Parts: sequence; C-alpha cells; structure tokens
Amino acid sequence: MSGLWRGCGRSTPWAIDDLERLDENTTAALIDDLEALRAHLGIDAWLVHGVS
Repeated sequence: MSGLWRGCGRSTPWAIDDLERLDENTTAALIDDLEALRAHLGIDAWLVHGVS
C-alpha cells in the first residue's frame, strides 16, 4: 500500500498533497490499495461500498 490517503473523482486536493503526483491518483491505484489491504487482513473476498 502506498501509505497515503487519496481522494478521488472531483475531490479537492489537500494543501499537503504533492500536486506533481496527482496524475497517479487513479481508480486503478485506489483498487490496488484496497486489494493490498484485503490481502494484508487475510480476507478471501469482500464487498466494498463507498458513498460520497
């Protein structure tokens, strides 16, 4: 996992965010983070539900 919290979609970047790396904030990167967390916790399968 990246160790960073990310917003997504139309979220406003935080003042501490590295604006040079915002293009790395992709859906695929978010999914990779969730998959790494799932594997780390030893969960075989889960349903993730997000709301805004």
